[in-house]
Amino acid sequence: MGILHEEYRERYRLLGLRIAYYRKCKGYTQEQFAERIGKSWSFISQVEANNGAIVKGISLDTLFCISDVLEVPVSKFLEELWFVSGLKKDRGRGCGHRPRPRPL
Repeated sequence: MGILHEEYRERYRLLGLRIAYYRKCKGYTQEQFAERIGKSWSFISQVEANNGAIVKGISLDTLFCISDVLEVPVSKFLEELWFVSGLKKDRGRGCGHRPRPRPL
């Protein structure tokens, strides 16, 4: 996945908590869930915890797979993450994205 921005740590933590919540709602252990999505138990454990020194991110492919296996729309994993992590205050200006100049 590469280096993750420290400013997104809380969002990754919340994403992991949501994955854990929906996994438990379906009655899967981490081992069963990992097998269903083709990942290791340790991968699932790291993603769901995300409270250590190293933050474990996931790819969109993995998120789509998780969504399919748990039968939960992808949007449920992501909704309101921007609000909780403080983006509401700056409306996204701290993300490093700048508006593109308009052509004349």
